[in-house]
Amino acid sequence: MLVFDNIIPSPRGTLPIETQQRMLDALVPMIKEDLLKPHRLRMPDIPVRAAPAPVDGDPWIMGQTRIDFAVNASKQPIFKASLIRIAPTYSFIMRDDLTIAHTLAHEMVHASLAHRPSLFTQLHKDPHGPVFEKYMRRIGLTGQPDKSVAGPEFVEWFNRRARGRLEEIRNA
Repeated sequence: MLVFDNIIPSPRGTLPIETQQRMLDALVPMIKEDLLKPHRLRMPDIPVRAAPAPVDGDPWIMGQTRIDFAVNASKQPIFKASLIRIAPTYSFIMRDDLTIAHTLAHEMVHASLAHRPSLFTQLHKDPHGPVFEKYMRRIGLTGQPDKSVAGPEFVEWFNRRARGRLEEIRNA
């Protein structure tokens, strides 16, 4: 198993796990349709979960995509994403709605790329390398690939498409 992490240090308070999950559930289809699909990235139907405890016990990790490896009948390596976990409450990371959205988008890029067999070697050697960076930037994330942040295009998308819905969920 290979694990990709998005690590961005900052302080933050708490948010009930049920609210976190509702926020993630609302964001997944928006990110799939608006950000991934235009770049021919297909996010597999895998669980996206608000982590009920620190991801791998590390309070600095915001999100994680679990990638499982196997070998098919032709002895070809295959890998697929099987789970995305986001830990808004249990890390030392700022947990505003924009940060939750861009962390989820970062992890969804990992999961989408994991289903492309032609990228196996590149992604296995360098999960935050040039292939990941190219798609990360296409959906509006900036910064270092392993510590991405929301760039201007992502912020514009978030304000237009997601902010209002997440505020509704947060205030319900």
